[in-house]
Amino acid sequence: SWFGWPWKCMASMSVPEFVPNQPGVSPAIGGHMLYHKHIEITPEGVPIFVKAFDPNLLTMPEKGPGMQAELAHEARMYQYLHDQAFDRMPEDFSYADDTLRIRAYLPEDGWQWDVPSDLATASTYASEVLDTLDGLQSIPPLSTPHPSTTSLFVEKGWPLLRKPEHQALVASKIDAFAPFLHTQSAEGAEALQRVLHTGVETLANLALTAAQQEHTQLGHFDARPSNIAWHPTEGVRIIDWSWASNTSPHSDSTMFLIDVHKADFETRNLPSFEVDFNRGHAALFIGYWLARCVMPAPDQTVRFHQFASAATAMTLLG
Repeated sequence: SWFGWPWKCMASMSVPEFVPNQPGVSPAIGGHMLYHKHIEITPEGVPIFVKAFDPNLLTMPEKGPGMQAELAHEARMYQYLHDQAFDRMPEDFSYADDTLRIRAYLPEDGWQWDVPSDLATASTYASEVLDTLDGLQSIPPLSTPHPSTTSLFVEKGWPLLRKPEHQALVASKIDAFAPFLHTQSAEGAEALQRVLHTGVETLANLALTAAQQEHTQLGHFDARPSNIAWHPTEGVRIIDWSWASNTSPHSDSTMFLIDVHKADFETRNLPSFEVDFNRGHAALFIGYWLARCVMPAPDQTVRFHQFASAATAMTLLG
C-alpha cells in the first residue's frame, strides 16, 4: 500500500496538474482557503500556527465576509470545546483582529499529519482517532446552532445530481479520473458509473434520510488526516473547526474512514468499522463530492481528491 496518495503511479501520470503535497510541509500551513498562514515561535520556544484573513489574497472580494465569519466561528469552537473540557484540541489558542493563533504540531517534534506507512502503526493511529471522534459525540450540541453543514451538503449535492446535464459532467470526470485511483477506490468509481446509468434515487434517498435525522451531536465535518495531528505518545489533536455544526451520530468517523481508505489503508478490517461507518452519511458525502468535483477550478488537484473521496465512499458502501 502507498499510504497518503489516492493515485497509483505518479511516474505514469499524464495529467500534470495532479501534484501531491510536498513531503515535510505540515498541512497546517496548506489547505485551499486563501488565508495567510505561517508558524511563529514564542520566546518560550512554543510553535504557534497563525491563520489570518487577508483581503489582499482574494481574487473574489465578495467571499471576504464569509471567510471572516468562518474564521470567527472556528475561534468560537476552540473556546466552546475548551469550556467542555475536550482535550483533543490545541492547548493554546487566541483570536483577535481576524487572526487565529493555535499551538502548532510540527513533524520534527514527532507529530504525523497523514496515515502512517507502517501497517501496525496505521492501525493504532486509526483506532485512536476513531476513539477521539467517538468521544467528541459526548460533547453537547451547540445551543445556538451554527448554520447546518449537513444542510449545505444536501443543497449542494444530490439535487444537482438529479439533473441529466450534471450527471453527464460527472460521467466525464469518472472517465478522466478513475484510471489514477488505487484499486480499492477504482471499484467505487465503477459503481458510481453504474449508479449514473441506473438512477441516482436510491443513493439520494439514503442520503436525505440521514440528513433528516435529529442533530443530537456536535460534528467537525472535515475529519480528515490533514486536520488531525497524531503522536505515538501524545495522542490526537484536531484542528480546523470552521465547518463544525450539529449533526447526527458518526458523521465524523464516516468521513475519517473514507479518507483513510482513500490512502489505500483497508479500514474495513478495523474492529469498530461497522459501528463507526454510517452508510447514510457516506451517501450524503458522495452527493456533495460528486457535485463539487465537476466545478471549474484552476488547480484540478482539489477536484481529483473530491472525486476520489466519492469513489472511495462508494467502495465502502459495497
